[in-house]
Amino acid sequence: MDPGYNPFSNQVRGIVRTLLKPGEDLAERFPSLLADLHRSQAESVAPAQVQARGLAVQTLVRVEQRNLLAERVAAEIRARNDFDKAPGVVRRFLTGPWSQVVAQARLEMSESSPVSPVDSPARRYSDILPDLLWSSQLALASLNRPRLVKVIPGVLRTLREGLDSIDYPREQTEAFFQALMGLHEAAYKTQRSSQEPPPEEEQPSIQPEMDDEPWMQRTEARDSCLMDDVLLDSQLTSTQPAFLETRPMQRQRDWAEVKAEMAVQRTSDLPVGSWVDVLQDGQAMRWQITWASPHGTLFLFTGANGRSLSMTKRGLERLLEQDRLRVVADHGVVDEALDEVARQAWLNSAMAQDKKGP
Repeated sequence: MDPGYNPFSNQVRGIVRTLLKPGEDLAERFPSLLADLHRSQAESVAPAQVQARGLAVQTLVRVEQRNLLAERVAAEIRARNDFDKAPGVVRRFLTGPWSQVVAQARLEMSESSPVSPVDSPARRYSDILPDLLWSSQLALASLNRPRLVKVIPGVLRTLREGLDSIDYPREQTEAFFQALMGLHEAAYKTQRSSQEPPPEEEQPSIQPEMDDEPWMQRTEARDSCLMDDVLLDSQLTSTQPAFLETRPMQRQRDWAEVKAEMAVQRTSDLPVGSWVDVLQDGQAMRWQITWASPHGTLFLFTGANGRSLSMTKRGLERLLEQDRLRVVADHGVVDEALDEVARQAWLNSAMAQDKKGP
């Protein structure tokens, strides 16, 4: 039993006893009693946990803003005339990590100044696109080796600066740089005149479907208490059993019904206030959804101990698919119970008045 259960249970019982007392002031009792309950719950959370939750919400809001802006940046890049003929590795980079870089720079610029300076990072990160796309195409770059030699240092320097600005993982940065420098080397070593027919180029490959998983920097994942996706992925092949049979709570819905329902509904349809059990380390931990981002891509959960846990929509869906998340109630259980007590008390009071007669 959780340490805070007894004080909470005693307070709820006291509220119930107060509501069940007959009297004409019943309507005035309920709002103040409910407000006292909410206030005591808030006061029971340590200040450090309140601060951590505030930081998590602030971080998640910014993450969603940047990801939505990055989607628009990626659409702008795909609309360029020189985009389709670039190698797939470059196209994927530009519509993935680099769109995050540009979006981050635009957000920072909008917060500092409404005017776009000519030498701003956001401008420089967009201005390298022509040189990057041109230098990665063998048929074009091999025709002008002097230009290739001239633009490569600035392109690489700006790329590294931009990726560092979002704390992009070093190993993934180096992997892209190796691929890009391989393209540059091939273009430099290929010697041909403008009269020669260009070598056959592969047809632009179909872009893979964009990953709609909100991307986070490592510090953002830490500040938002993100549930590690590595943990989620590792459970895909785990032999660990899902939920064991437990005593069902009142109003708990059948799990098969919940899964069928979730198959046709958006995960973001789970309202704030919903209670869920999440299987972690072989144990079911109970959490309440206390915040959801405006576009339903990120969720913040709060445990009975005041701890926070955030999750992406994809992570939440993955837990549902793995039977590692169970919806206990899609509403506030205590609030509904007190509503029912208040309703019953009102009925009892009405009956008592009827017995007294006029």
